[in-house]
Amino acid sequence: MTVLAMADQIARMRERFPHLQPTRHCRWWSTWIGPVRPLHAVHTIRLQYVRRYWLGEMKIINGYIPEVTLIQPELQLEHPETGALVPHVYWRDDDPARSTLCLYDPAASQWSPYDFIADTIVPWACEWLACYEGWLATGEWAGGGRHPRRRQENVCRVTSAANRAPPDHGPRAAFHWLGMKTGTFGSFPLMAAASAGSTPPLSWRDWRNATSEADQ
Repeated sequence: MTVLAMADQIARMRERFPHLQPTRHCRWWSTWIGPVRPLHAVHTIRLQYVRRYWLGEMKIINGYIPEVTLIQPELQLEHPETGALVPHVYWRDDDPARSTLCLYDPAASQWSPYDFIADTIVPWACEWLACYEGWLATGEWAGGGRHPRRRQENVCRVTSAANRAPPDHGPRAAFHWLGMKTGTFGSFPLMAAASAGSTPPLSWRDWRNATSEADQ
């Protein structure tokens, strides 16, 4: 079995969801933006997928992990009546309204780069938004599942399990485990574990032309 090429992902998305347009893409990175309507409201989402683990000598923490954020209307962080925080998101502390939607359990290996994003991630995002609409209306989340903790909760909760190694589900699940420990899931797509002497961030033009021997 071969990891699906970005061209195949783009072609399948165009076939199933032509309204989700790839605004930026190359052979290892694509960003789609467009409207979906799970129930009553129309939501504009951004879906981003980086098809590699490395960019030069920098490790991409969220490589091979599709990320979906709600663009419009803006994500409501608190319930309008109860004040409860919205569940099932990977909090982004620098811009909470752009927190990434938690669509599946990474520890259970429910998604892999062998799957078409259009067949899995987009329908899951619609299900999430349907549950989100219900949560705004009733205060109850009907989707079930377990959701990630915020970084502040992770820091305060010191137990023997806090430093336990992640289960062996491969690099993808390990990156998710690291993200849950550090609260960086909702951060920018290129979360590079670089030394203090690292080079400045690459521009979009540099990213398009970058190559890597470790492009898995």
